[in-house]
Amino acid sequence: MARKSWAELSPAYQKRLSAKGIGPREHAAGASIKAARGHSVTPERNIWRRKALALDIKTVIPGFDKLPTQEAEKVGRDWVKGFMTRAAGKPEPVRISDWRYGKKGYEKGTLVKYQTDEQKNAHLEFLSWTDAPKNKRYLVDEDAHTDWQAYRDAYQQKFSKG
Repeated sequence: MARKSWAELSPAYQKRLSAKGIGPREHAAGASIKAARGHSVTPERNIWRRKALALDIKTVIPGFDKLPTQEAEKVGRDWVKGFMTRAAGKPEPVRISDWRYGKKGYEKGTLVKYQTDEQKNAHLEFLSWTDAPKNKRYLVDEDAHTDWQAYRDAYQQKFSKG
């Protein structure tokens, strides 16, 4: 589909292009109108991948950068929601099985937030992804000779201690 000439564009669209530095001469020369159309940056892409990187997922998955884009997005989402996000459930009384129950400040009748089902499922999805044999190549940093299983066990214990 050929680009319309400057004269064929509506005045409002001409104004929008002009505001982004594209005049009749630049338009005729084939300058990119991406920025003027609102598509110069697409922040909605790779949100979870970027959040996971900001939360240091590479300490857990050294090969995270080598994952295909869609897989990195899914694994990043599961990591952030399942491990790095605070419990988002509605406040409810402390469960008797909660290891924090006996800690100072958690009196009987205290309300706390527990993980939602979505957070629990993300946690399980992440762990099942790490257990899949095809993903082992992303987990082991061969230069450092990291023992992934020992790291994961130590990491999980960190969250289970009071």
